[in-house]
Amino acid sequence: MRRVIEEAIGIFKETLQQRGMLVLVLNAPTGYGKTVAGPAFYKVCYEEGVCNRILHVLPLRSIVRDFYLCKLLGNFIDSLDQQTVKLIAESCGDSIASHEFAEIVKSVKLSISDVAYQMGEEIECDVARKRPLFDARYVVTTADSFFYNLFRIPVTEIFSPRKHYAIPRLRVYTSTTYFDEAHMIVEEEGEESKMYTLFLHALDILRAMKAPMILASATLPTKFIEELSQRVGEDLRIVMLGTGRERSNIKISVEDKEFIKEVVNINWNTEVISENEVINIIRNHASSHKIFIGCDTVKKAVERFRKVVSILDSDRVAILNGLMTRGDRAHNLMKLRKAQVLVSTSVAEAGIDVSFDILISDATRMPSLIQRAGRVCRHIDAHPCEKAEVYIVKEFASKDVLSFIDKYKKVCWRLPFDHDGYVGYQRLIDMWSPPKVDKELNTMLRHLIYPLYVSAELIDRVLSSVGGALTRTTLAEVIVVDDISNVESMPAEELYKNGLTLDLERIARLYKEKCVDTIVAYSIDEETVFEDISRDSKYRHLVERIGRDPEASAIHYFRLVKAFAEKGMHIAFVVNSKCYSPGEGLKL
Repeated sequence: MRRVIEEAIGIFKETLQQRGMLVLVLNAPTGYGKTVAGPAFYKVCYEEGVCNRILHVLPLRSIVRDFYLCKLLGNFIDSLDQQTVKLIAESCGDSIASHEFAEIVKSVKLSISDVAYQMGEEIECDVARKRPLFDARYVVTTADSFFYNLFRIPVTEIFSPRKHYAIPRLRVYTSTTYFDEAHMIVEEEGEESKMYTLFLHALDILRAMKAPMILASATLPTKFIEELSQRVGEDLRIVMLGTGRERSNIKISVEDKEFIKEVVNINWNTEVISENEVINIIRNHASSHKIFIGCDTVKKAVERFRKVVSILDSDRVAILNGLMTRGDRAHNLMKLRKAQVLVSTSVAEAGIDVSFDILISDATRMPSLIQRAGRVCRHIDAHPCEKAEVYIVKEFASKDVLSFIDKYKKVCWRLPFDHDGYVGYQRLIDMWSPPKVDKELNTMLRHLIYPLYVSAELIDRVLSSVGGALTRTTLAEVIVVDDISNVESMPAEELYKNGLTLDLERIARLYKEKCVDTIVAYSIDEETVFEDISRDSKYRHLVERIGRDPEASAIHYFRLVKAFAEKGMHIAFVVNSKCYSPGEGLKL
């Protein structure tokens, strides 16, 4: 275990013993082992008798799946059935639980029935335990599910006329909450942010309940940490990597000589290039180096992917983006373990535990650039790295990033501070302005938080007013098919693989491109049952309304989903496969 994490765990234990609760910030570089430290923090709570569970909160479903499957279930691989072992091997490769991770899990007597996940998708193996009520000792969950359950919107009953919110909410109160990849809280620069607003209220609630909270990230702006310090006061502890040991009441700087030596011994080379140079770098290096191409838009990712497969065998190139079906995403994740080149949008910035030699990246968003750079020379403890190449594509980079590189030139993308002739990445992060409170959501949350009792009708009104999307924009299920007549005969497993989740704005764009064939209601509990509800004029008009004004239509879409949920049915937009490029994603 790395020195900063060891120190953070010691501080966590010491402060719990002295104060009974705390908010701890673990500020350490990418690839430092923050995610797998979750069980170690749980061990402290378990041994101190502070709480009986930990809620490990992650921003994306894909990361929840990877951590639960590769680390938590992977820890019990010797006792799993062959089908599950095969799934873990295909999905995770070498990224399964380490011996140290396994020993910590064993020391707190966690069994396979004690670990669970919660998100809006299923993990396709028999032993996976989904626990929307958080009734397990170690639950890895999406931020969406966490916030819904905390703010009296039980994820199992979002569309139910009754809302039994007390049980999951009380389980949050009696847990330690581990906000992993905590930069998700401040990712919307300078704008009103739902996620930021939800977090601030969650912070106040958990502090009032004396429930311990941990925030782990590599890319938290100093302004955000200062605001946190003002809000939390003496209950805050910040443990961070530094060049020497320094300790105040709140801030603890820890020197990890071994890690610092490993990263500064790498010859870091950062260059600004033009878009025309991208393909030449790949042509010159793909035979001997693993390359990560980070893109800020899906359109650019697909464009670069096609250029790369024009010069390399397609088996050597993987692509990931948010417009791919679940089946295509799973296929590319399996390819990634052996591929020489990954072309990806932000979906690969966190949770993808693969090391690259070269990064070619857009840089319109500073946190994204640093997270992507954290995939370069990632496994330095097991595989020493001599040289790391980071190329910034100037046509798709912000002025701040370009001026930063022009000014400092020598940047170590794995250290936050300046050291040994290199400039650290924290200077760049601190150019990022934290978001603002969403005033409208802030008012709504007060109605959910402060009354002793909240009626199901009030919860429904709040949900309806935000189009059913408390945390982000309104999302909807999409199914991609060759022929609409094939949907009704499609097996449930195929239905899932051919589906993806999109926001209503993208569905509106698909509608304008004449890609949306219909809207259906379906149930797959015992046998797949379909109903083409677009034959009803009021539902057909809803699709047209979404096409014209998706934001204003969110409330009407939510009411539709709620009405059919009461019948045990789901809603999905059927998109014609002519608007989908197999292996690449929707043509948007």
